[in-house]
Amino acid sequence: MEFWSQLNPRRYRKSGYIAIGALIGVLAGSAVSLFRYMIGFILEQVVTVYSFLREQPQWIPAWILFSLVMGVILGQIVKSDPDIKGSGIPQVELQLQGKMDMNWWSVCWKKFVGGAISIGSGLLLGREGPSIQLGASVGQGVAETFKANRVQKNVFISSGAGAGLAAAFNAPIAGLMFVLEEVHHTFSPLVAVTTLTAAIISNFISLNVFGVHPSLNLGNDQRFPMEYYGYVVLLGIVLAIFGLAYHRLTLALPKIYKTLFPKVAPYNYCIIAFMLIIPLGMWNPHVLGGGG
Repeated sequence: MEFWSQLNPRRYRKSGYIAIGALIGVLAGSAVSLFRYMIGFILEQVVTVYSFLREQPQWIPAWILFSLVMGVILGQIVKSDPDIKGSGIPQVELQLQGKMDMNWWSVCWKKFVGGAISIGSGLLLGREGPSIQLGASVGQGVAETFKANRVQKNVFISSGAGAGLAAAFNAPIAGLMFVLEEVHHTFSPLVAVTTLTAAIISNFISLNVFGVHPSLNLGNDQRFPMEYYGYVVLLGIVLAIFGLAYHRLTLALPKIYKTLFPKVAPYNYCIIAFMLIIPLGMWNPHVLGGGG
């Protein structure tokens, strides 16, 4: 397209990148907002089911069978496209480094369906990683549709990732900072302008879908006595220790699964998670999901 011939790395028109950033924001914001809605809707039904099972335990075997089927379906989705495994953030970073390439449409719809099934069913997973990969795949789709070159493609993938995070938490600045600090590790005016545009538009769509409500409502009274500040430092240390332990345990889980279940294929590890989550749901269904 003639339009893209004018958007080369050395002689680009910022207005063109802003326009494409806005388009990515619309598409990524719509996709992630629908993703958030599906997660919330499914999780709400799952909580209702567990409340029912606590009163009617004779239906527990049927729920176990249903969970097993969902685990098998999710495993087959992962098997068909391994790029959707995990949070998706490492895949986006590797793609921007030129170390891997993904089929954007396959990743987009399979991540959407797989994420909705896994998080919505109560697995203790967050929506930020899948939202980032969803947004990045949308950005890649826009880039490939308009036959952008490699540099432009990276800019649009980055913009999509930022837009995805912005829509996930109604936080456009967080989306921009994530792209600059975590993905690029440097400041690029071109990336910043395009990503911020996409993030703002994406956030606007998300706000219109879910309303202006904080993810963590702490109330209006934000006063904090000085004598308690020492406890905040202690809390930071404790949380850092727990966070590090959780991080290392998460990375070690594939090896643990391989040791405990040597005959289970890696793409079917999700079946194990679906089985293990049932006792937790029976104990307290409100602790299921990503905690948002």
